[in-house]
Amino acid sequence: MAKKRLSKKQSKNNNKVFSEHASLCALAPVIGDKKVFEPIHNNVKIPQKKIVYSPTDKLVFLTLGIMSGTETVYDVNYTIRVDKALLKAFGYQKCADQSVIQETLNAVTQENIQQMESALDEIWKQNNLSAPLLEKTQKENKTITIDIDLSGQIASKKAE
Repeated sequence: MAKKRLSKKQSKNNNKVFSEHASLCALAPVIGDKKVFEPIHNNVKIPQKKIVYSPTDKLVFLTLGIMSGTETVYDVNYTIRVDKALLKAFGYQKCADQSVIQETLNAVTQENIQQMESALDEIWKQNNLSAPLLEKTQKENKTITIDIDLSGQIASKKAE
C-alpha cells in the first residue's frame, strides 16, 4: 500500500497546535478559573507605559517561563514565545520579546517588589489548602510539624 504524502499547503491548513508543555496547558483553565494571576494584575503597579503588553502581562510571561523550565529571561524567546498552544491556553496570542520583559524588570522599584510579595502572599493564601491550618496553629501558639519526603523513593505499606 502506497503512502500518501501531504503537500505543504495541506499541512499548513491543519489547525492542530502542539506544545511541549501540555501539562501546563491543561492547568491553564484551572489557573484561569481560580484567577491566580489576578492579584499580580491588580496590586503590582510598575511605572511603565503599556504599548502592546502591560507590565504585569510581562511578569505573567516570565512566570510561565519559570514554570516551563527556563533558566534565564533570554530563554523566554525559545520556550514561551514560540509555544503558541501554551500562550493560547493562557489567553494570549503572542508573547513579548525577552528584551521587552527585561526592560520591565529593569523598571521595577523597591515598592514594586513589596507589591509583588504582597500579591504572591495573597495567591498563596487563596490557593493553599494548608494556609488555614497554619494560621490556626499560629494563633493558638502551637507547633505544627510538616514532614515532606523529597527523596523520590517508592512509598508502600512496608516502607519506612
